[in-house]
Amino acid sequence: MSNSEDRSCYPHIHFAAHYGWINDPNGLVYHDGTYEMYYQCNPQGVEWGNMTWGHARSGDLLHWQERPPVLHPDENGAMYSGCGLRNDRGLLGLSRDALLFFYTAAPSRADRKKGKEFTIRFAYSPDGGETLVKTGEPVLASAELENRDPKVFWHEESGAYIMVLWLKGNEFSVWRSEDLQKFTLSQRFCLEGGFECPDLVRLPVYHADGKPTGETRWVFWEAAGNYYIGDFDGYAFTQTNDRQNAYANPLPYAAQTWSGTPDDSVLSLAWLRTSCIRRQTTGVMALPREFSLVKKGEKLLLKQSLPQRIEDACGGETPIAAGDTAPVGDSAFRIRMENGGTDGFQIDLFRDPAETDPMLSILYRRQDGYLVFICGEISRGQRYSFDPDSAWEILYDRGIIEISTGGDTFLYLDDIPQLRTTACRAVRLSGEGLDARIAEWQ
Repeated sequence: MSNSEDRSCYPHIHFAAHYGWINDPNGLVYHDGTYEMYYQCNPQGVEWGNMTWGHARSGDLLHWQERPPVLHPDENGAMYSGCGLRNDRGLLGLSRDALLFFYTAAPSRADRKKGKEFTIRFAYSPDGGETLVKTGEPVLASAELENRDPKVFWHEESGAYIMVLWLKGNEFSVWRSEDLQKFTLSQRFCLEGGFECPDLVRLPVYHADGKPTGETRWVFWEAAGNYYIGDFDGYAFTQTNDRQNAYANPLPYAAQTWSGTPDDSVLSLAWLRTSCIRRQTTGVMALPREFSLVKKGEKLLLKQSLPQRIEDACGGETPIAAGDTAPVGDSAFRIRMENGGTDGFQIDLFRDPAETDPMLSILYRRQDGYLVFICGEISRGQRYSFDPDSAWEILYDRGIIEISTGGDTFLYLDDIPQLRTTACRAVRLSGEGLDARIAEWQ
């Protein structure tokens, strides 16, 4: 394990483990003013393997304190994905302030050839999430290939806890329990393009102008960000809309929503499959996003906004005029624009305000809808369909980029590993008809 204290390769506001590999966020639960974040990790190396549950916590969704790992591989297998929730109903002989966790124990390929199965198991925390205590017999054991990734929540209307579970291929399942001990299968179903890490959430629906419609709809989610809008009665999910995808590119994966948020907001966290940096850290977490649905014409789209707590932590905005170069500290910053300009825009990032060659350029061409990134000899771009009058938000954090537009219905996340160890000290904006502001997180 690295003992390096050099933080120059770490992002400022995106969580990365001090050392090792991280992937799927797990066990996301809010309690007593604290957001607990668990995640699959390899604390002994920077490649995938030795799957363990790492742990970090935050009071503001922005600044995370890394804690010791809580679930380690055992005789039942490696620690794969799962979920967390508060024991609000005082079940299982535990106090109401206990935290409850369902996780996947995944045997090795060699053990599976000997007949050992994936199992869904239970653990609890008696000390506010600092330690997790594994219990004995599995909650679910099945001969299905690699069934895994339980997400459990309380469904008030039908009076039961619901578990959604991936089975195999594009097949998922719904299970019910009143006591969190015995779960009964109530539905098996297939979702086009679906694969692992399911979640099922109820979201409020808003008009395009931001006013609430008074409606809610259920959304089924899978690892790659495909989402399926439909109905759920506590027993079965019925898809009513075509499959859509939350992300414009494949970097984010395996997002999960928090349980027990104080205002019932639906907050999601995705793993970003970023490159290994300095043989020290691999993978980071995206910024949390608040989910809702918005009506645009005849369509319902997923809206992914930054939570207000993260918005409030950003410093005051300063106007930046086209052609001007604005100095920034070595911190994360965002640029907000009321529109994409007359013909588009170009944002150049510099290592020093005196330099003329940018370390990164982000270009948007309105005429053909092209979004392009240029970093030295590397250039990549993709054509997208944008609402030309939509506001834009470009967030930059040590080589990690989050771009949203279309009223937060378009989200693009990228990683430029060449820049993860490089400080950005100045930003220049080019384009006609731009109304832009810049602000920094400290």
